[in-house]
Amino acid sequence: MKDIGVIGCGTIGKAICQAVASGQTGGRLAAVADKTPEIAAAAMREAGIDVPAYTVEELMDRCDLVVEAASKAAAGPILDMALARGRDTMLLSAGALLDEYETLREKARAAGCVIYVPSGALAGLDGVKGALSGEISSVTLTTTKPPKGLQGIAYLEQRGIDVMALTEAAEVFSGTAREAVPLFPANINVAAALSMAGTGPDTTFVRIIADPACTRNTHEVRVEGSFGVLTTRAENLPAAFNPKTSAMAAYSAIALLRSITSSLRIGS
Repeated sequence: MKDIGVIGCGTIGKAICQAVASGQTGGRLAAVADKTPEIAAAAMREAGIDVPAYTVEELMDRCDLVVEAASKAAAGPILDMALARGRDTMLLSAGALLDEYETLREKARAAGCVIYVPSGALAGLDGVKGALSGEISSVTLTTTKPPKGLQGIAYLEQRGIDVMALTEAAEVFSGTAREAVPLFPANINVAAALSMAGTGPDTTFVRIIADPACTRNTHEVRVEGSFGVLTTRAENLPAAFNPKTSAMAAYSAIALLRSITSSLRIGS
């Protein structure tokens, strides 16, 4: 049985902790951490979960699998620390990997451990990975969000785009995944997962649309290649705690934990 440690005890982190503690995923919730042990302990009391809280360093010594549910800024240092200790790691902040994911793959191999990235709010990554066995000619992600989910983005403000003033759907960004992820760090984590599962961040095209008539965060993937054409569409309800992300983000991480700890794995 894997001992699981969760770093980051916000709403998504707490949902993951509750799933592990209640036996939904397999494994044992061995430790939690946040900016301070006191913050982590308070979050667990609020959630009604009985698990010890530690510093990040102490957590690393008490688990087999580290789950990062903190932030993009914290993900890099957490991963470095985990790899140095030979710990398998699940990163929810996939964007933190984008610039060096090939290097990190080699570092993980040398350390004898595995880096896991959930699908997040996307559907179809299994098909994308399968398509890589042949030739892929194009990968496009079109993300449509309610304006509230894009409010306060510096990139948009600098270009004078007031998403809250829109009366109809408008494309507010188009470019590669490598360009999109740092400009929309709280909105387009899915582009990082898609590009790492497929042809890479420089050949994954991203469109972001703000639509005042939209009530769900929608991600459409279209992949063309020697296999044919793959299209998927996921309409995700915004998380109640944060309209910039989808409730599926937590569910996806829980599903991946279930797969990691299961003796039967379905799908690629």
